[in-house]
Amino acid sequence: MTAPSTLSPNRSKIVHLEALRGLAALFVVAHHLMLGFYFPIYQATPDAGVMGLVRNTPLYGVVNGRAAVGFFFVLSGYVLALPLVKRQSSYDVSFAIVRRFGRLVVPAFLSVILAAILFWSGAMAFERAGAISGSPWLKNYAFGMTNEAMRPGLGDLWQYGVIMPFFEGGSVLNSSLWTMRAELYGSFLVYGLGLIMSRAESDRLVLAVFGVATIAALMVDWWMFGFLLGLLLAFAQGRGWAGWLLKPVLALRIGMILVVIYGFGYDGQGGAYQWLGDLPGKDLPKIIMVNSFSAGLLLILAAQANWRLLSSRFGAFLGEMSFPIYLVHVPLLCSFSAMAYMSVQPDFGHRLATLAAILVLLIVTLPAALVLRRIDIWWVRAQRRVFAKGLQV
Repeated sequence: MTAPSTLSPNRSKIVHLEALRGLAALFVVAHHLMLGFYFPIYQATPDAGVMGLVRNTPLYGVVNGRAAVGFFFVLSGYVLALPLVKRQSSYDVSFAIVRRFGRLVVPAFLSVILAAILFWSGAMAFERAGAISGSPWLKNYAFGMTNEAMRPGLGDLWQYGVIMPFFEGGSVLNSSLWTMRAELYGSFLVYGLGLIMSRAESDRLVLAVFGVATIAALMVDWWMFGFLLGLLLAFAQGRGWAGWLLKPVLALRIGMILVVIYGFGYDGQGGAYQWLGDLPGKDLPKIIMVNSFSAGLLLILAAQANWRLLSSRFGAFLGEMSFPIYLVHVPLLCSFSAMAYMSVQPDFGHRLATLAAILVLLIVTLPAALVLRRIDIWWVRAQRRVFAKGLQV
């Protein structure tokens, strides 16, 4: 049975899919905790002990941040394309493009201000904690290659909060912002290509346009694959393509679930994925394609499922918290969480210190994300009011 499309009252999006975005954000947090306090797991070295065995298996999917990001991109492509499948006017799309940039840049900039405040106050402890835990990721501020003594100037906020993440890729003050450039350009790609596809009457012409654009986009950036896949799924649903896949029978559904679990664990290592590594080509494109393909199958499965918990108010809340959690957790991990680790480790050892770091991160991330969520909701509503007035002119 096809589950009804439950729309979020706050964002007018499909709630249970947005809730999955929230779960993916938690997987990213788990990935960064692993990098900060159990880095040998990522390296798959003997130092990781029994826990290192998950690195080259599907179990790694629960801490595979790259797969979670792949899901973000596929879901964004799908959600952004839905209005285009319904043939919104180009005037609406032009407003949507401007809104999208504003939607991304304000929360991202606020997360950089948070990181700057932590640097200014001397709360950062990543260098010392990373030296103790043996994590180069933590010691170098999530590979941001800076130090605790850094005191960013006001001009740095603009550089690290807007210019670098959205136009150059990455950010010294918040490494999570490396995805913002892909999010922005991927959104523009979905809007532009989706608008052209929505004007084509012939399915063959739609697929031909999509194929040419896909080849061109992937020659520039492989991270666009997820957005393109999400766009394709939205049009496949809207135009009734591949009904056997979009409404799978039980046996096919089970097979899809197994592929999702397997694909989310892939991050370019050997073990259960050695055959993928042996295929010709560079690792990153293969990782992106496998992770994104798995995310697309999960999207299909979720669209047909009736997950009441994820379609509830809790699911809506989880979806709304996904972006704020994603944005604030790295600066908080490198400050309060790192300090908790250093305080506990000398007397109680690495494991209890890591547990303390996790608990502190949860405690400080929730209120910070709640504040950013409130600002984000206000900002989205303000944009809607402004552009609604513009459409009436």
